[in-house]
Amino acid sequence: MVSKLFGVSKKDAKAAISGVRGSSLKLEWLKSRFQKLLTYSNDTSVLYAARAYVMYIFGCSIFTDKSGARVSTFWLYYLEDMDRLHEYTWGAATLAYLYRHLGLASKAKVKQMAGYLTLLEAWIYLRFPRFVRPPPNPAYRDNMPISMRWSSVVGGASMSNVRALRERIDSMTPDEMIWSPYTPSVRETYPFDPVTLFHGCISAGDIVEPYLPERVLRQFDITNRVSQSQQNLLITLAQHFGSWDVHTLIDDRLGTPVYCSWDSSPDYMEWFVSHSHPRVQNPAQRVIGDSTSIPTFNVQPYEAIANARSLMEPLLSRWRSDDIQR
Repeated sequence: MVSKLFGVSKKDAKAAISGVRGSSLKLEWLKSRFQKLLTYSNDTSVLYAARAYVMYIFGCSIFTDKSGARVSTFWLYYLEDMDRLHEYTWGAATLAYLYRHLGLASKAKVKQMAGYLTLLEAWIYLRFPRFVRPPPNPAYRDNMPISMRWSSVVGGASMSNVRALRERIDSMTPDEMIWSPYTPSVRETYPFDPVTLFHGCISAGDIVEPYLPERVLRQFDITNRVSQSQQNLLITLAQHFGSWDVHTLIDDRLGTPVYCSWDSSPDYMEWFVSHSHPRVQNPAQRVIGDSTSIPTFNVQPYEAIANARSLMEPLLSRWRSDDIQR
C-alpha cells in the first residue's frame, strides 16, 4: 500500500517501513521525500505529496506514538480516496485515540504517553488557572485555535516536581477550577454544537472508547449526578453513528443548571468517591509533609450542600421562571 499510495518502488517502501518497529513510517522519510514539489509536478505527484503531508500531520499531532518520530501505516487506508477525507469524523477519532492512551498512561509502569498531547495541555491550561502556564501569546485572537493562546515552551519536569504537582491537585477546592471556560465571546466564534452531547462510543480504527458527557455535566454548567449510561453502551457503533442525534442528551436529561462551583446531586459525591480516585498522589511518596498529614476525603460537607440545594430548587425554579418572564 505504501508503494501504491506514495508512488515509490516496493524496494523504497520496504526500506521506509523496515527501519521502524511494526507497520509504521518514519516522519523524517515523509518529510525528506515529499517536502519539495517541482513547479512542473503533475496532479499525481501532488496527490502523493498531499497524502504524505496528511500522514506527517497525523504523526506530529493527533495520532502521535511514544517515539514522536513515526506514524502508523494503518491510517493510509483512510487516505486512499483523498476526495473522501472530509467525510470522516477526525475529531471523534482524535478523542478516542487520546482516551485510549490516557488509560494506558495510568498504568504504574508506563513512563510515556502517546496521543494528541497539545489538546490535553490546552484543556489543562484552560481549566486550572493557578497552575503554571506558558507565557501568553501576544498575537492570539479569538478566531485562532485555543492552543495558540500560549507560547511554546520546551522543557521537562523532575519526579519531585510531578509529585508536588499531584499534591497540589489533591489540595484543590472546587472554586480553583474553571469548569466552563467557553465565555460568550468565545461562543461567538465557536458556537456550541449539539453533537458534543452525543453519548455512546467513538472510534479510531480498531480503538473503541466510551464517550459519556453525562459523567462530566459540570463542564456544561449542569449539576453533576450519578450516571446510568453503562446500559447504553450495548448499542452497536453503526446505530450510534448512523443517527447520532438520537443519542444526544436532550434538555430533560441534562438536569439542573449550576449556581455554585460545588453544586452536585445529593448522592453524587458518595458515588464518586466509591467509583473513582479522589486522591492522585500516593501518601507514602508525599513531598510536602508526611503520609499522616494528608486529610481523608470527607463527602459530608458536599452532601449537606447538595441536600440544601435540592430543597431550594423549587424556589430557584420559580425565580428563574419569573426572571425569564420579566
